[in-house]
Amino acid sequence: MQSFGDQIQQLKDSFTFDSNKERIGRLAKTAVARAYADISAKSTWNYLRRRTQINTVAPYSTGTVGFNATTRYLTLTGGTWPVNAVNGELLINRNVYGIQRRVSDTVLQLLPDRCPATDLASLTTYAWVQSTYLLPREFVELRGITEIERLWNVTYMSPEMMLARAQLWYTASNSLFYTILGVAGGRMTIQFQPPPSFARTFDIIFQSKPRIPTLTQPYSTGTVATTAGSTTVTLSGSTWPAGLAAGCLFRLGNTAPPTGLVGDNPYVEEHLVSYVTDSTHLELADAMGTTASGVKYCVDDPIDIENMSMQSYFDRMCEVTLMILHQSGADKIAQARQIAYDAMVEAKGMDSRLDPAAVANSCIVTGVNEAMMGMVTNGPYSN
Repeated sequence: MQSFGDQIQQLKDSFTFDSNKERIGRLAKTAVARAYADISAKSTWNYLRRRTQINTVAPYSTGTVGFNATTRYLTLTGGTWPVNAVNGELLINRNVYGIQRRVSDTVLQLLPDRCPATDLASLTTYAWVQSTYLLPREFVELRGITEIERLWNVTYMSPEMMLARAQLWYTASNSLFYTILGVAGGRMTIQFQPPPSFARTFDIIFQSKPRIPTLTQPYSTGTVATTAGSTTVTLSGSTWPAGLAAGCLFRLGNTAPPTGLVGDNPYVEEHLVSYVTDSTHLELADAMGTTASGVKYCVDDPIDIENMSMQSYFDRMCEVTLMILHQSGADKIAQARQIAYDAMVEAKGMDSRLDPAAVANSCIVTGVNEAMMGMVTNGPYSN
């Protein structure tokens, strides 16, 4: 598996027509980061097609509320606001209001631009609903969505159309439509309408970015101990770096920090990190094959791409990006772009994974399955 450190070193080694090594080092790091961020936009890579689930939350309408327009406090009588109340909205008198914060078990402060203009009497009925849910941080594009319990396929609706019809769905019900919206912090969300009336689970296939790096650079301070057959790694003489997290790459070395297989000190073993237990212990995704004590190690972010189809093209992307940053000249950059383009065509062909006969048979089976699915989703058991 290629790490960020491996990729940067490879790029520096291949870029020999500049004697300013420090500058090339900085540019190489930038080039790898930019190419890594861009690769998901170059194709709908099969490797980056991922699966996740969204678990919706049931509405809450216990008790009654009153609203103070001066403080924007909404006070609940006869109930307790959900702990996650700030993630939802309030349906009151056919209006939808936003929540700024949960002040206490019985008080919410509403958003200044999404709250009633005047006070509300303390016996007002309401419904708290959550129609919007965060998608994974790596989300790029939704490819398919199904509600598991009812085998129900919700339909995409544009945000503009969803807004225009919002008044039709002022009560929770079975969700029929969804849309995709952005939210502060660079995240994407999925919004269901009508708001879900029950806790439901939606199975989602989405096009993903590669794993987002969490470390700033490779780290190898201290030594580690491992046991064959165990997933536990114990660190001595240091603490794990900030940013070490699930999905990072752990490499076991010997007397020197390990490198990739083509480096000066190839690793003995490498594994992905499952989770960090505390400042000196972590668990790996699979068991070690080596018992060792007092040996060097390295943790780094992996390059989260599929080696067979994507790695060669990614190498070329890094080289082109570095040449552009370095301002290496129009002719050299044009030549590198052509080489990268050829690598992209080859990579997309290798990423196909299916032969024409398999695709044809799949279409026949899919047609039968869709016909059967229509009988289920529109029949007496659809609710």
